[in-house]
Amino acid sequence: MRFLAIIVFTFLIPLVTAQPVLACNITITPTTVSGKVGDTITFTINVQKTHQNCITPIDETEIKLKNMEIVSQTLWQKVSSEVDRKQITVKLTKTGEGLIEVIRECSKGGDYETVKVTIAEAVTQSPTLPQTPSPSPVAIPTPTTTPILETPTAEVTESDISWAEAFTYSIKQPNIIAVLAFTVIGTIFLMRRYRRFRYLILLASMLYLGFALGGCLCALGALQNVILRVGEIKYRFASYLILGIPVITAIIFGRVFCGWVCPMGAVQHFVFKKETNKKVRNFEPNSRIHNILRYGKYLFLAILIVTVVITKTNWFSSIDPFKALFNLDFAIIPTIILGVVLIASLAIGFPWCKYICPLGAFFAIFSRYSLFKVKINEKCTNCKACHTTFCDYKSIKPGELKPEVIQMECVRCGECISRCPYNAINFTIRS
Repeated sequence: MRFLAIIVFTFLIPLVTAQPVLACNITITPTTVSGKVGDTITFTINVQKTHQNCITPIDETEIKLKNMEIVSQTLWQKVSSEVDRKQITVKLTKTGEGLIEVIRECSKGGDYETVKVTIAEAVTQSPTLPQTPSPSPVAIPTPTTTPILETPTAEVTESDISWAEAFTYSIKQPNIIAVLAFTVIGTIFLMRRYRRFRYLILLASMLYLGFALGGCLCALGALQNVILRVGEIKYRFASYLILGIPVITAIIFGRVFCGWVCPMGAVQHFVFKKETNKKVRNFEPNSRIHNILRYGKYLFLAILIVTVVITKTNWFSSIDPFKALFNLDFAIIPTIILGVVLIASLAIGFPWCKYICPLGAFFAIFSRYSLFKVKINEKCTNCKACHTTFCDYKSIKPGELKPEVIQMECVRCGECISRCPYNAINFTIRS
């Protein structure tokens, strides 16, 4: 019954409470605009598919204006397999705050983006008096004209959404529910030493967060979105939540997300079987090389942050190997990276997690100062089994008296805790 209850909680709750998740990312440039009444401004709108294939035709993208009108526009042009672009030129018609609003709605989710425009009064020149008297004008009857009716535009105002409403809306998204549920269950199982249930959680994560939702929104994508939209917490609460749940967990318990939830790690987990072919494991880097390679993920994290800030785009999605896998959308570059990672996973075990993943590096920074830590106690006989056999992530280093756990590298998988023959490893609050 307990096993059945776990399955129901793991799989059915996210499905019952599911709501659409974002399937695209809309950007509008320029982002900061000001002008005077009568000025014309050209905006470029980009719609980028992120993870799920968006089923709404690009021509159904809705554009709303406030205090401006469209003068000219181009047709949507496909810039790449993932990006569609359109340019519109607008005329500022009224002083105050102008707004351009781009909306995409579909069953798989959409996106929403706005740009505000500060509109000042037009500068008027003083009329010059005529130098010579003009002849008396001939009275011409004024023709009766029919007034031109302007097409009414939707009056778009800044949303008065409260923090509670933003949180309530975001927490109902299926990927957030799943991440929260998997994280809570994984943390409980880790503390109760139920390491075998880790396979069930990882399988559920890979199938649901990975293939069912296409990895959308993933915590790695959320990291980039948070960087791109700093200060827009209320209106981008989903990205902050999907990233915040693993961060808060890392601060308290460590990298539980990496060890129990991450669909990218789950794929490698089911590829790597160290017991089946020990000869293949001869390709694993030795301790000296491993200690050098493990800093690679921190380098990739720095590169990711810098390039996102400079380019102002979620650029990693175009080369994300697991996006290609989960969406079965095999573009050349991400497919090559995916093949390298999966082949390496057969021999090395979790190469993405140990040496590449910038998200793992981000969580590792918080995990270093976590409240709960994996500790080796005085019962240890220094049998070396924990760091030679149990730990697939090489987060335990040997010592003269007893091994030491590298907290930043430990993903809290629970293998060493459950399998230590002397019960010498605990997951406990730091002293």
